[in-house]
Amino acid sequence: MNAERFRQELIVDNLGFCGFHRNWAEDMLPEIIQALYGAKYAFLSKVEMTASHTSGRNASVYWEPERNLDYIHTFLKRHRDVAGNKEAELMKWIDVFGWDKNESGLTFCYKPYTRIRESLREF
Repeated sequence: MNAERFRQELIVDNLGFCGFHRNWAEDMLPEIIQALYGAKYAFLSKVEMTASHTSGRNASVYWEPERNLDYIHTFLKRHRDVAGNKEAELMKWIDVFGWDKNESGLTFCYKPYTRIRESLREF
């Protein structure tokens, strides 16, 4: 979802439209490019390439200090206890953070980053 949102933002931003108009602009702008220039698919291809190159230059940094790992673990437990979320994925992360917070933190931090990179990869 994050990668798709990024692509849609590029469409609106690169054509100079205000973000307040994204609801209609994201769907209509490629069609407008097609009607004016006959270049809808070339335009969308360039958006994909721009997203891939921009994401490829992302240099995420692991959380510092270690207290942030405690913060994430507490957030996950609170989501279970206060919000009542009992999903298996959440329960797994709570357990894993309890066993080894450093290793779990690395995985938790980079898993979304890796998935975003994969979905934006240029083929």
